[in-house]
Amino acid sequence: MLKIRLFILICTLFTGPALAASGCNSKGECIDTGQWRVAAAVGAGGRTNPLRGGSTQSLVLIGDIAWYAESFYFDNFELGYQWQSNQPVLSVDAYLVIDREARPFFSYEGFDATPAELFSREQLAVTPAAEANTEINVDSIADRRNGGHAGVRLHAGSSPANEWQFSVEKDIAGIHQGVKARIAWRFSHRWQKWLFSISPQLVWNNRTFNDYYYGIDGKDTPDKRLWYSAGSGFRPGVNVAVTRQFNKHWGLLAFTRYQYLPDAVTESPLLTGHDILTVFTGLTYQF
Repeated sequence: MLKIRLFILICTLFTGPALAASGCNSKGECIDTGQWRVAAAVGAGGRTNPLRGGSTQSLVLIGDIAWYAESFYFDNFELGYQWQSNQPVLSVDAYLVIDREARPFFSYEGFDATPAELFSREQLAVTPAAEANTEINVDSIADRRNGGHAGVRLHAGSSPANEWQFSVEKDIAGIHQGVKARIAWRFSHRWQKWLFSISPQLVWNNRTFNDYYYGIDGKDTPDKRLWYSAGSGFRPGVNVAVTRQFNKHWGLLAFTRYQYLPDAVTESPLLTGHDILTVFTGLTYQF
């Protein structure tokens, strides 16, 4: 039986930090300089887990905390400094961020991972000689931790509601020292009291990044037949969100996020899925 785990996810409602200063208004497209944004959404949703022995992660409560000065900003997991050019549609961010690639590996209180015995031997994706007494899943491997990244991001577009984002970041916390690059297009359209947003994106992770999370070696199992070295790869994906503000405090939020994993990751015996899907619908409250 598929077990569902409950956890609190702190995240932005859309992709990336909002733009401060120019273009801000009272409709929620961005944050006025010097003002805190504190909001929460309560509803129902989930995030699929591609790991063997992992379980769908339930989304019930989403928090959103951000603050922007003229140049410095804090946006949930990200702390940074933004340079604005003379043209308001071009800016550059230098930032520190907690990368959350390790989310599927975490175990939360009250959650028991799906036993490996529920998987057939054929699903282990190993050679026939390794079929006997060979098991590996998310609970049997060494811990994976979230990296602490430093990065640079370029915003370019005709307006904050129609922009391209280019970013490159590297782990500086000594967790895996991997590199991550991302290109995304973000478009938002307001229709009456509804705000529709879409953001297709392409993320590249280098070999060091992928191998730390999805590679298998002696720290995970002594059975060398299961060892795997993950290479670099591209992850295409798309984020779609719909919001509606009822009044000053209350609103509605619905979003879907999809990411397709590369062969360099999915060929690991640790994985059973090829993608990650997140969906959520709920009520929002802005303090």
